[in-house]
Amino acid sequence: MIAVFNTAIGTGRSNYVSWTDFERIGRRALVLVAAGALLIGVAALSAGYGRAASWIWGVGTAPVAAGLLVSMIREIMAGRVGVDAIALVSMSAALILGETLAGVVVAIMYAGGNVLEDFAVGRAQRELRSLVDRAPRVAHRLC
Repeated sequence: MIAVFNTAIGTGRSNYVSWTDFERIGRRALVLVAAGALLIGVAALSAGYGRAASWIWGVGTAPVAAGLLVSMIREIMAGRVGVDAIALVSMSAALILGETLAGVVVAIMYAGGNVLEDFAVGRAQRELRSLVDRAPRVAHRLC
């Protein structure tokens, strides 16, 4: 496991950033790459550079598809199979068939869904931790 150590200001305690934190950052970056490629491609298309727009959309789709492939391989090796294969097939087919706009749209939908899922999981963990922190530590028994 890769760990980066940070010192909390004023507490003197150290905590580490886990590999899953790096994965979350990577998923956010993939959304930005795909959305940026979509916007730049639309700008190129409106300026009359259709071939460049298609190329830009393909470049925006490729990293999301590659990240999904790595994630799927890891899940299969762990004995879990998900429905992410549909997203991979649709992005790959869009790239192969030259429908790069469709590919980048699917890439944004997939990567955006992952970011929303990370947000929901983080919020649920914070709420559960808050609930546990409010649990009584001492119980008094009346006889």
